[in-house]
Amino acid sequence: MQPAERQIKLEENLRDGLLNDPSSENFSRTYDRFHRFVLKHGFPREGRKEKGFLYASEGYLNLASETIFKLVKEGSKVLEIGAGDGQLSFRLSKEKNCQVTATDVSPVALKVASQKSHPCLVFKQADARNLPFFNEEFRFVISKDVLEHLPPEDHSRHLREVIRVLKKGGRYLLYTPPRIALAGEGGLHLKQYSLKGLLGLAKMFSQKISVYWVQPAKIGLCLKIPKFLWWIVYLNELILEKTRAYKLGCLNKVLVLRFVLQIEK
Repeated sequence: MQPAERQIKLEENLRDGLLNDPSSENFSRTYDRFHRFVLKHGFPREGRKEKGFLYASEGYLNLASETIFKLVKEGSKVLEIGAGDGQLSFRLSKEKNCQVTATDVSPVALKVASQKSHPCLVFKQADARNLPFFNEEFRFVISKDVLEHLPPEDHSRHLREVIRVLKKGGRYLLYTPPRIALAGEGGLHLKQYSLKGLLGLAKMFSQKISVYWVQPAKIGLCLKIPKFLWWIVYLNELILEKTRAYKLGCLNKVLVLRFVLQIEK
């Protein structure tokens, strides 16, 4: 079996296992298995072969990180959920003097991430649905490519936990790939949202929401989408779903818009 086929089969098996047993213990075991595969083989299904790394050269994840990095205020107390290899947390501690707690459910990921050492950075194993922190402890909570890996019935629980640990006026910076981004090949993604659906979830917890465009090229700007233009994004997603144009790889990269949400407590 080729590495790409092995990745697809592994993700199918792990996905079924998570849906049958969504406990914290099983999430930890599942992502340890997945991360061990990635460290050994890279992401052959996606044509990427960064062996020995977890999420190096991750395309839109890197662009989302740049947007989040710009939005976090210098010197803030920050929690990153699902930190993976810890690149963003390390940058925030080193370049913005933030006090950062980086969490992941996977001990394998934390072992890789903890190689990035800084006095302002600590690592802790944690489940995104049950955060082991005090109320109103952080000025910023951030996550990228995490929400879609949680069971759909736990998304509200996750948001409640984030709001709980945020200080008054604190902000949750969230990136999750849009529903049509992977052309139906979600792998370990248990649920993905359109922007309209994601905003519907966020509005259950706050009315102070901003949307920032994750640009398809690094042009050095952090572009906030005015609320009165959100309908254009909704229309774009609807047209792509109806025409199924997102199935074409080249059009997927050009037409599928991606965003970071800022949810203020």
